[in-house]
Amino acid sequence: MSRIFAISDLHVDIPENRQWVTDNLCSDCYKEDALIIAGDVTDNINLLQETLSKLAEAFSYVSYVPGKTFQNF
Repeated sequence: MSRIFAISDLHVDIPENRQWVTDNLCSDCYKEDALIIAGDVTDNINLLQETLSKLAEAFSYVSYVPGKTFQNF
């Protein structure tokens, strides 16, 4: 059975939040599930790519709705 999870404002610039994504997120627990990410993740484009890639490895489907527009996009 697939589930849909939603999370907002990850703010992975904060070390504890980044650690949750990179070290504490179960990589096999959500393989059939979808994740909706809303809000601010980070202002660092490299860290955003790293975070979204890590989440995409853990979930079957990931959708990201940014909380603010990046100046570099």
